[in-house]
Amino acid sequence: MSEDTNAGESTTKAVLREAGAKAREAGAKAREVGAEAGAMAREAGAKALEVGAEAGAMAREAGAKALEVGAEAGAKARDGIDQARRKGREVMVATREKGEELIEDTREKSMRAAAETNRLFQEHPIAAVAAAAAAGAVIGIFLPRIGIAGKAGRFAVNAVKAAATSGILSGVGSSVGAKTAKLKAPERD
Repeated sequence: MSEDTNAGESTTKAVLREAGAKAREAGAKAREVGAEAGAMAREAGAKALEVGAEAGAMAREAGAKALEVGAEAGAKARDGIDQARRKGREVMVATREKGEELIEDTREKSMRAAAETNRLFQEHPIAAVAAAAAAGAVIGIFLPRIGIAGKAGRFAVNAVKAAATSGILSGVGSSVGAKTAKLKAPERD
């Protein structure tokens, strides 16, 4: 039995040696795979840091570009607002000047018209009254549907007739008055 025991022990030792060799081989293989995995992980980490740095640089660049574009847009908007303000002021000043010129021109023309009308009334009072009455009659003729206008038209026609009659009578009256004065003059003596 001792030979069997020795043979069993030697087989066990051989199996153990073989198992140890395989374990060492597996351990070496695991270390090798671990080293490869570590190298790959370090490489992936380095790549991630590189990509992160590039992304950060791109984000900073995009932010700077956005700020630049925003500043340019703001400057253009301010320029546009300033230009619109200047143009508005120019238009306002031009409108005010034109308005003042128009008011002055209208004032001057109305003063001349008033002076001319006054002169006409003083030089030709009967003709002026007749012209005013005729103007009223024309207005009255064109506005017959309005009650007041119809009355004004009739009044104007009557005024024209009265003015004409008055002019005729005054002419007749002055010549009759002169003849009457000549006739009466001898009676006084």
